[in-house]
Amino acid sequence: IDEQDPIFLKADAGDIGSITNIGMLKKGDKTYYLLLSEFYVFHQSVLVSNMISVYSVDDNIYDSLKREALFKTKNGNKLETIEVVWENIHGEKDSDKLFGISIDNPNNTREIYIQIIDQTTGHALDKAIVYRWDGNNYTYCGTKLM
Repeated sequence: IDEQDPIFLKADAGDIGSITNIGMLKKGDKTYYLLLSEFYVFHQSVLVSNMISVYSVDDNIYDSLKREALFKTKNGNKLETIEVVWENIHGEKDSDKLFGISIDNPNNTREIYIQIIDQTTGHALDKAIVYRWDGNNYTYCGTKLM
């Protein structure tokens, strides 16, 4: 996808979003695509949501695209999507530190970083939860300063 020509998504009436990055990982005959998207919700205030989901394609099977639950949380639960939400992004004092969700390498994505939001203030921290590919899942591996 050309960064100059983003794909826009519509989530709900009044909401708009786009795919901001795509990661990829090959495992045998399967290719996993990690779609990072950003949604802006315009209701009572501006709400920004960063999300990541994993889709797989079996290279030998036509029309095999499907969403996968490959995020293994600290508690062992498996998720299809991880989301980071800011209630009011314009109120964020350190907006240059916002990244929401990022990946280590778009062509061979082994780590995913989920920015931690302070539950009391709602501000983004310079710390992220790390999910690392273990051969089968993106598994919770702790936190890291960014």
